[in-house]
Amino acid sequence: IKAIREYCESDVLNTYLIYLRFEQIRGNLNGNALTEELENITSALSKSGFSHLNDFLEFCRRDKPAKAELPINLPENSEDRSL
Repeated sequence: IKAIREYCESDVLNTYLIYLRFEQIRGNLNGNALTEELENITSALSKSGFSHLNDFLEFCRRDKPAKAELPINLPENSEDRSL
């Protein structure tokens, strides 16, 4: 059961991190908001004490999004979300 729980927790975190990037690409989340959310995740993971989540903790600590990381140029506060 422990291995299944750890897998599920990792899967949920992977999905959430993908979702955050998707929202950034769509223009619904700017670099500052993404950084803030990664800091929230880092804080929660640091307090969790779950060693199987250390890879996610390391990712959140080192991943500092920048506009240059976007595959396309999007205005920070664009109302037009079409691609």
